[in-house]
Amino acid sequence: MDQVNDLDADNLFVRKLGAALKRDPVDNEIEYAKKRRQEGADPDAVATEVREDDEAIAVRNPPRASP
Repeated sequence: MDQVNDLDADNLFVRKLGAALKRDPVDNEIEYAKKRRQEGADPDAVATEVREDDEAIAVRNPPRASP
């Protein structure tokens, strides 16, 4: 029964993360969110971390101009 409760809590956390991101999280974000939930983080904090990571990636890999 504890596994079911953990799964429900993970699913709710991931749904809240998606709402905070205003998009569906990808697989690696879901795994990260589950880990952070177990550490006591809230979905908004995890969404901020994911957005900051997205921004860092965008800076490192800017879009290329079309030829």
